[in-house]
Amino acid sequence: MPDTILASPIAILGGTGPLGRGLAVRWARSGQPVVVGSRDGTRARALALEVAELAGPSSAPVDGAANAKAAAGAQVVCVAVPYGAQADLARALAPALHGRVLIATAVPMQFVDGSPVPVSVPAGSAAAELAQLCPGARVVAALHTVSARHLLGPAPALQEDVLVTGDDPEARALVVGLVGRIAGLRGLDAGPLVGAAATERLTPILLGLNRRHRAELGLRLSGLPEPHLAVAAAWTEAYRRAWRAGDWAAAAALFTPDCVYRSHPLRPLTDARAYTERAFTDATVIDCRFGRPIVAGPDVAVEYWAVVREAGTTSTLFGCDRLRLTPDGLCAMLRDTWAMADGHHEPQEGWGE
Repeated sequence: MPDTILASPIAILGGTGPLGRGLAVRWARSGQPVVVGSRDGTRARALALEVAELAGPSSAPVDGAANAKAAAGAQVVCVAVPYGAQADLARALAPALHGRVLIATAVPMQFVDGSPVPVSVPAGSAAAELAQLCPGARVVAALHTVSARHLLGPAPALQEDVLVTGDDPEARALVVGLVGRIAGLRGLDAGPLVGAAATERLTPILLGLNRRHRAELGLRLSGLPEPHLAVAAAWTEAYRRAWRAGDWAAAAALFTPDCVYRSHPLRPLTDARAYTERAFTDATVIDCRFGRPIVAGPDVAVEYWAVVREAGTTSTLFGCDRLRLTPDGLCAMLRDTWAMADGHHEPQEGWGE
């Protein structure tokens, strides 16, 4: 599943901490409902309001509740507390976590002479320990290398891979899809839960690199095909064919019913399907092309070039679209920055690459 959205909210236990808060913002912004969990339900509800504001007005619902109540209403529970708090939380909530997909994010580590170093645990990893403490849960380890600062930073500002391990293949695939909901993150199936011992140890390495190089590093693997690239290429080709043929109905079918369109940053939002009908009716397309899509999860940027004739005048239209695609290949958001020149012009060398 390339990305996943659940009808029930993701419960984020420890949601008042930096990692939990960052994940809540990003998942809500992606359209995934979340419930922020905390030992103090009042504090959780107050933070939920803050998360909703950070996520923006078009985000999915964000609620807050005490940890046990948050877990009880969720299919997927993300444990976002530090390793030192994981055992107490798991012991207290083990019955409520039975049957849930449990995302383990904790990393056993300490600082020695100012440097982060991993700490060995008897179970082999924090995730394996969580599985022992919650024997009825389907534990999946993930998100160890994603910085809370990155998650809480400007959107999307992420271009990272997330290694996902777990002994339940269906649960593992579900978490890979949920990671993919977050713009700029790519979830990768890294096999059984025993691999969490290695993925957890990447965190102190990255922290050490950040300190030594004064950087903000994340994990990105090369050589893997981008799963969203084929979806983006198919969408742009379908839109190109519809645009060239003047078939506004075929083009409108490529958008979700609630997709909004913005032409230039200072212009108001409008309904994408209505705009398409109006644009296709006003002008005749002589030629149109799209460049190679650049993808970051469901977010796509692509250049376009077109020669159009309107009211007897030929013009060249060129610009760049930023769109967000749903898992089934529809456009849920479109931002268009463009310019126009009189006459028929060919693209310059390197256009669209």
